Amino acid sequence: MHASADAPIAGLAAAWQLVDHRSTAATADPLVLDCARRLAADPAGERAAERVYGLLSMTRYLATRAGDATAGQVAEALRTAARALDGPPCEHRTHPCESALEQLDFDELRLAGSAPDVVLLGNGTPTGADPEWQEPGTKEEYRCPHAVAGFARIAAEIIAPGTPEGIPERVPHHHEDAIDDLASVLHGYPRGGVEPAYEVTAGTGLPAQPTTGALAGHLVLLHAACWEAASGTIRPRWVLDDMIGTLEDALRALEGATCSHGDGAHPELSGDPETDAGTGYHLLTPGGRARLQRSYEDGFADASPAAWTCRAHLRALASETLGPLITARDRFFGERRTE
Repeated sequence: MHASADAPIAGLAAAWQLVDHRSTAATADPLVLDCARRLAADPAGERAAERVYGLLSMTRYLATRAGDATAGQVAEALRTAARALDGPPCEHRTHPCESALEQLDFDELRLAGSAPDVVLLGNGTPTGADPEWQEPGTKEEYRCPHAVAGFARIAAEIIAPGTPEGIPERVPHHHEDAIDDLASVLHGYPRGGVEPAYEVTAGTGLPAQPTTGALAGHLVLLHAACWEAASGTIRPRWVLDDMIGTLEDALRALEGATCSHGDGAHPELSGDPETDAGTGYHLLTPGGRARLQRSYEDGFADASPAAWTCRAHLRALASETLGPLITARDRFFGERRTE
């Protein structure tokens, strides 16, 4: 290890690890903006990988608390780096970013934990000889420009969703089954072993610090299941309570959201169970949004991820979904007891 080269990055890496959803702009912005500026100034340079991974590790702050100007500047620096790092095909069959996308669940912020230890990455010790290296891939794989570019695009998409070009179309393994399960319930013919009450509440698992992508996916799932939940065919009260509570949380997170889109510019759910369940689940992750973008470009989807992730649209969608559920709860159970 070269002390003169490693000492600065060790200090930066330690500071980056402290930036999360609890950080204030006063403490976090200088770190993220310095990292982004250095990356933008040398997007394919020797230090590009450590800066991309540093910003990936700070997405918990950038996607949930950072101001629009800061988030936009960082996302643009990451996308600039991704374009600069693109090059001839490599010899690797897969890259760590692909497996990271497949292993996600509902919270895309877990991808922040996919950033490798940049100090170990650059310490010059081969993977097999470094007992501290615990990542699922080799150092060579994480240093591969295609892997770094992939993680750069993923980080940018988490921070400012809606432009998932170049991201691998990899989705969590269980999401495709979940789409079929929810669609079967909405069709009125649940698949074997499927519990309707749990399927229609799939959108209630909103993370405590939701990204815009998480909000979009959960709200589409809730809207898709709204009429089934309000119909009276699914009787447990907790179904309506959980859906209403999640929508109220989402509305608080989206308070004050505005946009410049004109009337009719926001998408609507199709009413087809498979399509709407697929849209909801695919909006949850960067790889899913990449798949949705391709479907839109191929003419199979009515709206792009950029349209679905407009925060003003999501606020309207949450309000539209909330009303029928409150009406149904009052009709079936009376007013909610809050004591």
